[in-house]
Amino acid sequence: MIRAPHTVRAGGRLVPVVALAGCGLLLAGCTTTQERSAKMSSQAAKAAEAKKFNVGKTSRDVVAEDVVRLEGDGSAAVVVRLDNRTGQAQTMLPIGVDLYDAKKQSLYTNRIDGLDLALNTVSVAPPGVSYWVNNQVPVAKPERTRVRVGVPKGKLPADLPEMKISETKLGDDAGVHTLQGKVRNLSKVEQKRLTIFAVASDGGKVVAAGRGVVDLLPPGGKAKRFSIYFTGDPRGAKLHVDAPPSTLAGA
Repeated sequence: MIRAPHTVRAGGRLVPVVALAGCGLLLAGCTTTQERSAKMSSQAAKAAEAKKFNVGKTSRDVVAEDVVRLEGDGSAAVVVRLDNRTGQAQTMLPIGVDLYDAKKQSLYTNRIDGLDLALNTVSVAPPGVSYWVNNQVPVAKPERTRVRVGVPKGKLPADLPEMKISETKLGDDAGVHTLQGKVRNLSKVEQKRLTIFAVASDGGKVVAAGRGVVDLLPPGGKAKRFSIYFTGDPRGAKLHVDAPPSTLAGA
């Protein structure tokens, strides 16, 4: 289910934040520009040698309706607007992202086994429009970006775990725009590596995005604080905060 929107003050005015069933928020630290760039270069170098992650058959039900690349201070992100054209949520959809230079050489791929699950899998795509963010791409500007969404590999449970987001507020940390607040797990299912996606749009154009991970969010509704770091500037824009559950049922 989709929870009622709440609002975040951005640039002096209130804007809605949509919280989906299963929404949670991340705990994340801020790294330096040099550290981020070094990490991206290392991942790109290892990608060619790694075992490929298989996206499989392309989904006709959940499509990548729009793809946007963002740049920030030493960071970059790929934002995918997904359109689930069915009447129900789809689970565990593989998503492949490939960046190429002018010579058609690979700059980055997430089609690698062993990555964090949320970097190449959409755990839950609700009916209609949702967003998926990968902020682990290299800063080098690609000539071509290719995104492909595969068919679901998971079974939709009778009840999706539900999270509650509250007390959200935009901020700044050493020049990087942030979103802070609290998150509660209202379900009975412990969430592991819960990833959230925050996207800011202005006039229908994506202008900022971020993602991060809560390593462990126990059931019971006890609040945890979060902080999201953006690529781009979300001030004055409409914020979409989506956090599909990472763990759909108890072990």
